[in-house]
Amino acid sequence: MIISVIPAQSTSRRLPGKNMKEMLGRPLLDYTIEYAKKCPLIAEIYVSTDSKEIAEYASKKFGVQAVLRSQEFCGEVIIADVLRHCLSQIPYADKISRVVALQVDHPDRTVNLTDFLQKAIEHDIADAITIDPNGIRNGSIRILRTKDLLEKRISYSMMAVLDKCTNIHIQSDFDKAKKNLKQCSLDYSE
Repeated sequence: MIISVIPAQSTSRRLPGKNMKEMLGRPLLDYTIEYAKKCPLIAEIYVSTDSKEIAEYASKKFGVQAVLRSQEFCGEVIIADVLRHCLSQIPYADKISRVVALQVDHPDRTVNLTDFLQKAIEHDIADAITIDPNGIRNGSIRILRTKDLLEKRISYSMMAVLDKCTNIHIQSDFDKAKKNLKQCSLDYSE
C-alpha cells in the first residue's frame, strides 16, 4: 500500500497562514490534495497538521484522513520526523510500502506524480526527491520506502527529478505561483 502525507501546519514564519491562504479562490491546500488524488497508485491520503480546523476542512471537503501533531512536530522540523509521526498513528503502518510526502507550498507542480512514483518503485529507490532548475532540493515531492523511513536509513539510494514549481515562502513567491497557475490552467481535479 502507498500513502501520501501532506504536512499542513497552521503557522508560517514568513507567510502567515500560508497553507490555507487563498490562491485563485481556493486554499493552497486544495491544490496538493487534488494532486495526490490524481495518482491512482496512492491508496490513502493523510494531512498531518497541528490545526483542528485544517484537519476538519481536509476531511469534510476531500474525505482525506487527518493526523493531529503536537508542536514538537511543527516549525523547522525535519520532514522525515513528521512522516514517522504520521506513520506511528496508523495502526497498519507495517502494510505501507511507500510514503509520498507532498508539501503544500508548491501548487504549480510540473511533475507527473504517477510516472515519478512508478519509476521510484521500478528502480526500488529508497528516497526520491524533486529539485529546482538550479539542482537544489525544493521539497515539492519526496517518495520514501517506508522501511527505510522507519529505520532511519533514508537516502541510501536516491533519485531526483526536476520540478519547475514555485516554492512559496513569501508573498512574491505566492504571486509567482498564482501567475503560473493562471497561465498553465493546471487542473488537479481530473
